[in-house]
Amino acid sequence: MKKIKTLRNYKTVWILFCLIQTVLILYGCLVLQSNDLKSPIFNFDKIIHSSIYIIFSWSWLQVTRNKKLTLFLVIIFSILIEFIQPYFNRSFELLDILANSIGVMLAILLNLKLKLENFFKLNRTF
Repeated sequence: MKKIKTLRNYKTVWILFCLIQTVLILYGCLVLQSNDLKSPIFNFDKIIHSSIYIIFSWSWLQVTRNKKLTLFLVIIFSILIEFIQPYFNRSFELLDILANSIGVMLAILLNLKLKLENFFKLNRTF
């Protein structure tokens, strides 16, 4: 079977990318103030939360072997950030945790879809 070179083969790059994302998420959630990102769209910040956590979760899934543990830790990370925010003049929002969790679930679906597509590409018979 022919091995296809993918981004997943660059584990060190993925780990660095994941660590940078982690730091940026911490900065965004603890240092930036919510009024810095005003939008006329109702609950636009929840769309941002979900989008960020899709990328964040999917990236960590490319690095780790234990997928369930990874996703569990990403959700715990999200919850801990919400509990820490009041100490940084930010507010705890249950909807942020929900939006982050939706992002994690969408990352799982994305990961499964890409795995299935790759599987069918490798196992085509003509």
